[in-house]
Amino acid sequence: MHVRKFEGDSLEDVLQTVKKELGPDAIIIKTKTNKGLAGALKKKKIEITAAISETSYLKKAKVDSVLNEEQKERFYKNPASKINATVSNFSDNTPAARGYGNLALNRSVKIAETETKNKTSDLDRFLDEKPANEQPVRRAAPSMALNEFIGGTEAAEEVEVRRPTAIPAQAQATATQPISSSMNDFSGKLRENDRRIKELEDRLMELTQSVTFKNRKDDEEKGILELGRTLRSLDFDEAVIHLLNKNARANLSQKDLAVSDVVFDHALQHLHSLIKTKPILFAEETQSTNGKIVVLISEGSSGQTSMALKLSNIYENCVVIKFSHGASANSRFVEKMFDVEMNMVSTISEALQAIRKASEANKNIIVDYKNISSEVDETKKFVESLSRSYKNLEVELVLSAIHSEIYNRKIISKYKQQLDGVIINHLDKCLSFGSLINVHMHSGQIPMVFFGTGCVVPEDIEAASSERILASLVEL
Repeated sequence: MHVRKFEGDSLEDVLQTVKKELGPDAIIIKTKTNKGLAGALKKKKIEITAAISETSYLKKAKVDSVLNEEQKERFYKNPASKINATVSNFSDNTPAARGYGNLALNRSVKIAETETKNKTSDLDRFLDEKPANEQPVRRAAPSMALNEFIGGTEAAEEVEVRRPTAIPAQAQATATQPISSSMNDFSGKLRENDRRIKELEDRLMELTQSVTFKNRKDDEEKGILELGRTLRSLDFDEAVIHLLNKNARANLSQKDLAVSDVVFDHALQHLHSLIKTKPILFAEETQSTNGKIVVLISEGSSGQTSMALKLSNIYENCVVIKFSHGASANSRFVEKMFDVEMNMVSTISEALQAIRKASEANKNIIVDYKNISSEVDETKKFVESLSRSYKNLEVELVLSAIHSEIYNRKIISKYKQQLDGVIINHLDKCLSFGSLINVHMHSGQIPMVFFGTGCVVPEDIEAASSERILASLVEL
């Protein structure tokens, strides 16, 4: 197999060069268009890799040997079918070369019949013998079919090639080597070339089958591919996409996998089953209607205080215990504005005292605890002390939908061991519901409890549901 790469400014120029250099039997293996930054660094815009078998290339070489450049230009501008037929006819009608060419090793050597003693080899006698006057060797004229294409009689002119009058010393040294050894080396090289050609053909066959199989598989699973592209555009994590694809392949037929709508509907149904939600502790039916404690934990600005006020307005007989962290403890305005009982505390000991007092009064308690320090142990100790003293205790982490996915993952990882649920705030301003699903799956599917949908107290709050996220995801 003879393989070459050609470059040019246009596809037509490169194909014409391929046709001229390799002939009409050339096979186009690869076509590359240099664009963008890589194209700017390249001198040529089009690159074509073509190949031709050794047999076809040798046939073409025989025709090229009898044509000059002008005749080649005219000849290879003809249709490929006519060029192919002419090359084949010329190769078939050209007599096979005999002998050893201009080395004159095919001359017969006369040996005296009377010489019997000190007899030397025929080759030595030939090398010692002075060559006779040699006749000029004439190159074979092209066939009539080739003349029809190139026109005129110029191609029929014979070119004389004079044989050398004496054999060079290098040729004599080569000729004295054992002929059998040279033939063995030549045969070994031929076998090696045949083996390499076979390996190349097998490799090309494997690549062809691989591409064919991939294209067929892509057609059979078109719905899976469309689902992956859609979910990536919605910022879904690759782990979630892999999980949905795996479930689709396990539950859908091969025919359904090729339909994008069927695969997408199945993925939404599976997502619906993966998203976990639960009601808040205040809504659960227990023997003790009051005396329940919900601790809201957050870091940074996540709308936690407004969420505490919304919850206190939904459920009756509630008291809000808020950490002031050294700020003003005046809560009279908030109490009058939202008709909420609020106690401001600055330390954990004050918070524990206020919680005990409200619990003795049989009130439902909402603790607004924002961890402004980098220590997680302090929050952990606070939650553990409450869990030892009170049975009806629930810890909720407040996240904001406008925060980045990385930040929300980090916060969940810090407090994961203490959490019973998650509250998502600012859902009305969310730009990536796929990121919310990624955070939910990364947290080990800690149940979502409430969604905050605005800043108005107490209206902008709703119970968490998978339908709300999926509906927003599809509308987006």
